[in-house]
Amino acid sequence: MKPIETRKTEIDAYAKINLSLDITGVRADGYHEVEMIMHTIPLRDKITITSTVKKGNNKPTITLQCDDRSLPTNHKNIAWKAAALMIETYPQISKETDSIEIYIQKKIPVGGGLGGSSADGAGVLRGFNAHFNLGLKPEELMELGAKLGADVPFQVLGGGAGLAAGTGTSVTILPALERGTLLICDPGFSMMTKEVYQKYDSMDIPATKHPDTNALVALLRAGEQDSFCERLRNVLEVPAFAMKPELAKIKDAIAENGAQVALMSGSGACVYGIFKRESVARKTAFLMETQYGCNTFICDISRLR
Repeated sequence: MKPIETRKTEIDAYAKINLSLDITGVRADGYHEVEMIMHTIPLRDKITITSTVKKGNNKPTITLQCDDRSLPTNHKNIAWKAAALMIETYPQISKETDSIEIYIQKKIPVGGGLGGSSADGAGVLRGFNAHFNLGLKPEELMELGAKLGADVPFQVLGGGAGLAAGTGTSVTILPALERGTLLICDPGFSMMTKEVYQKYDSMDIPATKHPDTNALVALLRAGEQDSFCERLRNVLEVPAFAMKPELAKIKDAIAENGAQVALMSGSGACVYGIFKRESVARKTAFLMETQYGCNTFICDISRLR
C-alpha cells in the first residue's frame, strides 16, 4: 500500500506583555473599548501543523493536541477556531487536504495575561498561511485574527510593539523598546479575564489609575524610554489586585528591588519588571522565586523586536 503523503510546518507563537492598558468605554453589545500598548516577548509556544494530501472527497478534519491537558482540544480552543476559519475562508485548503493535525507545546502560562491562547490562534493563522502557500499579507491575517479575539491581530505580527484600540482589533505599529532587561513573574495561578472585567465594571476607578495613552505613544515614538516607563499604567490592576491582593505584593516587591517599572500584564496574573541592569533583574528573580513562589522568565529587551 502506498504511504499517505503528509506535510509538516512548525511555527513559534510568541507571547506579549501589556506596556499599558486602558478601558475607555463599554459598547452596546457589552464589549469593552480599550487602548493597549503591547509588546512581543521571546516566551513562546511551539505549534506543529501536519496535513495529509487529498485522497477522498470529505471536508478536512481538524485534530488538536496539546501537552497541557488543562486546555480544551476542541472548538473551544482558539487554535482550533483559527484552523476552522482558515478552512472556511480558503476553499483550496479543502481541495488539497484530507486531515489536519495541530500540536501545541505550551510554554506561555495559561491565564497569565501574556496572550497565550491568542498567540496560539495567531500562530495557526500564520502557520496555515505558510503550510498551504496562501501568500496572505500580514494585514489580511490581522483581519482574520480580529474574528478570533482582541489580542490576535497584534500577535499575528509576531514581533515588535503596537497600539491596539477599539475592542483590541485595530492595531497601529509602534517602535519597539530599545534597552533593558525584562523579568516576568508568574505567581502560579490564573486569572479569568471575564471575571476581572466584571469586577472592573462594579468598581469606581480613580483617574490616576488610567494611563495617558496619547502621551505614552508620543514618548515611545520619540525614543524617550525612561519617561515612557515612568508613566506606564494598567487600569485592570485595580480589580485584579482587589481579587488577588498577593499580586499587589508581587508588584511592590519587584518595584522595591530595583525595577525601573513594575506592572501587571493584561488581566493578570503575571507581573513584570523592566530593569536597567541584568544583574539586578536576576537578583530580583531569585527573590521572587524563593520568597514569593513565582516562576520567572528573563530576557534582554533588545530581543523583543
